[in-house]
Amino acid sequence: MTRRARLTLLLAAIVAVLFAGRWVAVVLTDRWWAQEISPDAAAFLTEQHLLELTLAGGAILVAAAWFIGHLLVVIRAVGAVQVPRNVANVEFRETLTSRVLLAGAVGLGLVLGTVVGGSAAAGWRTVVLAWHGVSYGLVDPLLGQDVGYYVAQLPLWRSLRTFALLLSLVAVVVVVTLYVVIGALRWIEGRPAINTHARRHLGWLLAAVAVVLAWGHVLTPYELVAGRSTVPLDMGTWRLGTVVSPVLTGVALAAAAISAVWAARPRHTLLAAGWLLLALATLVGRYVLPPLVRTPREPAVSAAAAQAFLRTGFGLDSIVPSAYAGTRPDSIPPAVGALWDEEALRAALPEPGDSLLGIQAAPAPFPVGGGLRPAWLAVVPVAGGGAQLYAVADDRTGASGQPLYYREADSTPAARAHPMLTLPAASSHQAAPRYVISADAPGPLVGAWPRRLLLGWRLQVGRLLGGVGASQRVAWDLSPEARLARLAPFAEWGEAVPRWDEGELWWLVPGYVGSGDFPLTPRVPWRGGVTAALRAGFLGLVRARDGRTTVYRRDGGDPLAEAWAEVAAGVVLEADRMPAGLREAAPYPVQLFAVQRAALERGGAEPLWPRGLDAAGASAGHTWAGDSGGVTLLAVYERPGAAGAGIAALLAGRVERGRDVLRLWRLDAGTTLAAPDRLEQIWSNFPLHAAIRDSVERNGGSVRAGPVRLAAGGTSLAAYQPLYAQRDDAPPAVVWMSVALGQRVGAGRSLTDAWRNLQGLSIATPPVVARPQEPLERARRLMQDADAALRRGDWAAFGRAWDGLRSALGVRPPAPGALPRDTASAPGRP
Repeated sequence: MTRRARLTLLLAAIVAVLFAGRWVAVVLTDRWWAQEISPDAAAFLTEQHLLELTLAGGAILVAAAWFIGHLLVVIRAVGAVQVPRNVANVEFRETLTSRVLLAGAVGLGLVLGTVVGGSAAAGWRTVVLAWHGVSYGLVDPLLGQDVGYYVAQLPLWRSLRTFALLLSLVAVVVVVTLYVVIGALRWIEGRPAINTHARRHLGWLLAAVAVVLAWGHVLTPYELVAGRSTVPLDMGTWRLGTVVSPVLTGVALAAAAISAVWAARPRHTLLAAGWLLLALATLVGRYVLPPLVRTPREPAVSAAAAQAFLRTGFGLDSIVPSAYAGTRPDSIPPAVGALWDEEALRAALPEPGDSLLGIQAAPAPFPVGGGLRPAWLAVVPVAGGGAQLYAVADDRTGASGQPLYYREADSTPAARAHPMLTLPAASSHQAAPRYVISADAPGPLVGAWPRRLLLGWRLQVGRLLGGVGASQRVAWDLSPEARLARLAPFAEWGEAVPRWDEGELWWLVPGYVGSGDFPLTPRVPWRGGVTAALRAGFLGLVRARDGRTTVYRRDGGDPLAEAWAEVAAGVVLEADRMPAGLREAAPYPVQLFAVQRAALERGGAEPLWPRGLDAAGASAGHTWAGDSGGVTLLAVYERPGAAGAGIAALLAGRVERGRDVLRLWRLDAGTTLAAPDRLEQIWSNFPLHAAIRDSVERNGGSVRAGPVRLAAGGTSLAAYQPLYAQRDDAPPAVVWMSVALGQRVGAGRSLTDAWRNLQGLSIATPPVVARPQEPLERARRLMQDADAALRRGDWAAFGRAWDGLRSALGVRPPAPGALPRDTASAPGRP
C-alpha cells in the first residue's frame, strides 16, 4: 500500500471516528438527560436515535451500493486511464491500474450515497406513523380511503418515490458525465455516437427513471385528494385527473419499454420519440389542461362532506353557534374588565437583566380569596440566569390608575412592584442560559472522565473536562419549549404561558400535531408553510423551579394525537392524570385559534367577513370570561358594505372543563356594535379625551390607547378601551375608560364610572393628572430609600435621601450655627 493510500485511509478513519463519537455522545447524553425525567422518556429517546441511525444507515448503504454498482459498470468500459505527471519539468503520462479505479469508484459511490441518503433520518416520524397507522373513521367520497391513509401512508409512499427518483436521476447524470469523459459518448459530425456498453447501461437507467415517473403518476389521484396539486380541486379537475393519471402512467411505462429496447438495439429515433412523447404528455396533462377544465362552481364533494372534513381536520367539532338578542343600555356592565396589555405591563416592570428576550408576560387566572381573579403573570430575567415572577391585577388599579401587584396568593395587591417568586439560575424560563453547572441543576451528574468527555463533546463546553467536581450536575435545554421539543419531538410546541398553582410557577405549552396531506380541506398558513389539518393534541407542563417536565394528551379525541400517544406510551400521560388546577387553568391554544379562524374564513359553510385585528395575539384579542375563570380569545368580523356598518360576528375560543370550546356569535344589523376602529374614532373625538392627552403631555408624559376589548353581559355585547398615561419616572396608569353599547357611548375614570356615564347616571369628569413625582409620593419613595440606606449602613446615601426628603416636604435646612429650637429655648444649657 502506498503512502498516499495509507494517508487517505487514516483520514477516512478519523472522519468516521468523529462522526461515530458525536453520535454516541448525543445518544448517551440524551439518555442521561431523559432519565432525570422518567425511565420511559430515556427508552423513547434512545429508540428514536436508533431508528434515525437505522434509516440514515440503510439509505446510505442502498444509495452507495446503487452508485458503486453503476460506477463499476462504467469502469468495465475503460481500457486504461492515463493521467499527466510532471517530474523535474518533464511531463509524462501514468496509467491508472484497475485497483486505483476500483478504489475511486468505491470512494465516489460512498460520497454520493452519503449525500443522497444522509437526510433519511429526518423522516423517522413518517416511518413511525406509517408503521403504526392512523384511523379516523372518516372516508373520502372520491377514492373511498380512510383519512388515515392520507395522513400516515401517503407521505411514506411519496418519500420513497422521491428517494427512488433522486437515485435514478443522479445516477443518470453521473454515468453520462463519466461516459463523456472517457469518450464512450460523444458527438461526431453533428450526430450523437455511443458505444454498445454505454448504450446498454444508459438504456436500463432510463428505463428505471421512467418506471419511477410512472409510480408518481399512479399516486396522482391520491395527491389530488390530499390537496398536493397546484390546481384547486373541483369536479372538473378531479375528472381530468382520473383520466390523465392512467394515461400518463401508460406513457411512462411505454417510455421505460422503449428505453429497454434501445438498450438492446440502437434505435435512437425511437428513444427520442418515446421520451419526447412522455414530456409533452406530462406538460399537457399536468399544467395545460387542468386550468382549462376547472369548474369552481361544481365542487368535487358535497358541502356536508366538506364541512365534515373541515371540522375533523381543524378541531371545529366543538363550535357552538350563538346569537345576541339585543344590546340594551340598562344591561349590566362587563363582570370583569381586562385593563392592561403587554406593552403597558412591560413598562411597569423592572428592566430584565442581561437578556435579549426580555419580559415574558401572559394573562392568567390567579388564586385570590378562594377564587380566581384576572391577572397578568410576568417573568423578568435577572442577571446571573435567574428570573423573578410578578403578578399584576388585571381587573383593578390603584387610586391613581397605577398597576397593583400581588405579593403572594390570596393577598391584597399593593401599588409597589414586588416579585412573588425568585427563580434560581438553573430554573426553567424562556431566557434561561444555554447550560448550567451546579449541585442542584436539573440534569445528569458530571461523574467520571468518560461522562465528562461525552457531556463536554455534546455541549461543546471545555469546562466539563476539568475543574468541575464529579458530584456536580449539568443541565441544558432549560427553556420550556426546548425541553418539550427534545422530550416529545413528534409534536410542534407553541409558546409557553405561565400559570400559578399551589405555590409553584408552571409553564403550560400546547403541542400541535397536523398534516399537510389531510384531504378535502383548505390550506392554511402555518409557521412559514401551510397545513391542511391542525390540532392541539398535547399539553406540556414544565415546573419552573426545577424543570420537571410532563406531557399530557389533551381532551378532544384527535386520532393523530392518539397514535403518537400510543407510540410514546409512558412519555405521554392521559389528561385525567393532569393536576386539576392546571387543567382548569390551561389556556386556549393561541396558534390553533389563528389557524381555525383562517380555516373557517376559507372553508366555512357560512360566510364570515374577516377584520384586520390580530385575533391570534392574546394581548390584542383576549378578554375574561364572566366567572373570571379563564381567558377568552376573540376574532372580530365586520359587516360588509358601507363603512361603520358594525360587527357581524365574533369567534371566541376558551377552555371549559379541560376541553376547547369555540363559539360563533352573530349579531343583527340593528343591534350590533360599531367596528373597533370606528369606536376608536368616536371615543377620540370626546373633548375630555383631548384635554387628558394635553394635560399628560404638558407634564412630561405620553398617552397611549390600549386595545379595544369586547365583553358579553347577559344578552348584550359591550366594548371598552383604556387610555394609558406613561412617564419615565413612574409606572403607567389607566387615566380614562371609554365604553360603548349599541349606539351609545360613555366615558369615565374607571370602567364603572364610564358605564354609569353611558347610562346617563353621571357626568364624565377629567381625572387629575399629577405632575411627575407629587410631593407626597416623592417623599414616600425618599423615606423608603433612607430606611434602606440606614439598614445597610450607607450614611452617604442616607444623607442624600434625607436632604431630598427635606426638599420634597418644603422644610428648609437650619442655618449654619443655628441651634435646634428645643435646645435654644432650654435655660441653663451652653
